[in-house]
Amino acid sequence: MTVKDKIFKSYTDPIPPLRYDVQIIPIKQNGETFLYFQDQMGYTSSDFAVPHSAQSLFSLFDGSRSVEDILEFSDEKITKEQVLEYVQFLDEKALLHSSYFKAHAEMKESNYEEFGVHENITAGLSYPDDAEELEHFLNEAFEKLPASEPVESAKALYAPHIDYRVGLNSYIKAFSSIKNLKPKRVIILATSHYSGLYPDLYEEHPFVISNKDYEMVNGRVKADRKAIQKIEDQINNDEISYGVTFQ
Repeated sequence: MTVKDKIFKSYTDPIPPLRYDVQIIPIKQNGETFLYFQDQMGYTSSDFAVPHSAQSLFSLFDGSRSVEDILEFSDEKITKEQVLEYVQFLDEKALLHSSYFKAHAEMKESNYEEFGVHENITAGLSYPDDAEELEHFLNEAFEKLPASEPVESAKALYAPHIDYRVGLNSYIKAFSSIKNLKPKRVIILATSHYSGLYPDLYEEHPFVISNKDYEMVNGRVKADRKAIQKIEDQINNDEISYGVTFQ
């Protein structure tokens, strides 16, 4: 059985509920209101929107009602085949907490662990996905937004970790202070948005050292694998005591 074979296909079984970790945001476009799905976990194929009228249908996806049950709530001339087709559309987009989603998520996570590159999933959403457009976007931001005085030296920079669409001002204030510095090595310490979803994992291993390269719009940033290997050698197979895991 393939992953696709797990897509929901029953008229009588309860429809899987919508994933609780997907944001549904009302947006307006050309005078019409849509429901915009944003999956920060990156399991959906892309961000997309559906008509606002679908909200009443989504309220029935509570994990207890079947396709046939939902027909009883509808006054419109809609068939069970149409309802199931819509459910399958959402399931295939990995928006339902279903058997398909679990298999799909496991496959994506396995592929990610095996791949040596962390791919960019925010380009085109939070900032331009074209290198020239990104350069123009950043240059304009540094020219127009309030900046900090550049420093001559620095050991660390405490900077925000937030969507550019809502926090670009904070980025400019932080990074403008080091615009004249050219460090030989950059160590990025970042917090996880999702550690609360995996308490057992992070409780024992709160520190994750990534040896992946990072694919950016303007090129690939290579991991310093020699330095990472030195850390691993110093820990000397005692990752549990140090609370460290390498990925």
